[in-house]
Amino acid sequence: MAVMDEFKEEREALKRGTPKQKLAYFWYYYKWHVIISVIIIGMLVSFIYQFVNRKDTAFNAVLLNASLLDQMSSEQPDFLTDFAEKEGIALCYGHYSGGYAEYQELVSGARIIRLTEGRRGFTTWIRFANGRTKHRAVFPQER
Repeated sequence: MAVMDEFKEEREALKRGTPKQKLAYFWYYYKWHVIISVIIIGMLVSFIYQFVNRKDTAFNAVLLNASLLDQMSSEQPDFLTDFAEKEGIALCYGHYSGGYAEYQELVSGARIIRLTEGRRGFTTWIRFANGRTKHRAVFPQER
């Protein structure tokens, strides 16, 4: 009966203890239960949020060999551009990084895409390392 007496003494001490002692006792015995429960609840909330706010994918494309697009003849249909025009999607790509090529030295550059808050559309251009710009375009097109 010594074990039962210990439990009774511990229970009585806990009843007389301060809130800090009670919290320390709870944390000592139940910390893993609390941690695992918080993780599970967080995962459930995240899953439900993602499920409720999911958006259907309209188009997903990966262009692994962009130079292949340049080599295709103009007689073949351009499914990517046709789909984008039909769905009102602006395709904006310009494979320009510069560097030393086999027959010429190109100035390094990158395509810049500027989005403006509160406005539908964007402005894009290629900016070179020397400060020059090229191929400026606005979508939807300016009138």
